Amino acid sequence: MRTVPMPIEVLRNRTEVSDAAEILREQIDALLDRAAERILKTPTAGTAYWHAMWQNRGSSDGRVHLRRHLLTRIAVAGHLGLDAAHDIQAALAAGASHEDVRVAAATSKRSSLRRSHPAEPARRSAATAVVRPVRPPV
Repeated sequence: MRTVPMPIEVLRNRTEVSDAAEILREQIDALLDRAAERILKTPTAGTAYWHAMWQNRGSSDGRVHLRRHLLTRIAVAGHLGLDAAHDIQAALAAGASHEDVRVAAATSKRSSLRRSHPAEPARRSAATAVVRPVRPPV
């Protein structure tokens, strides 16, 4: 496969590249939330049941739902080969056990490895994620 050289203007304009990357990161984050909500069958936003869940988010049931949501995000992110370090930290802070995080990450790693084409490099999954800030300090 022939490599096409990147225009030097693009390489020099780091601000535009950074801005585009940030927009993409925000969209991926929103899509991970939607995927987790779909898997967990979270009620539609704005419904009476959703409002009740929102008002009770600080209760023990609300914290359980948060942990399940974060563990689901870890699994989905791993299926996509995304770094789930931020969600891993959040899940642990929300009270998820290291074992729950390991299982969520390992599930996604197995699936990712099964789907990988032999010629593709192994994808990075949440199971191999290094816990570090998502955005490097500026």
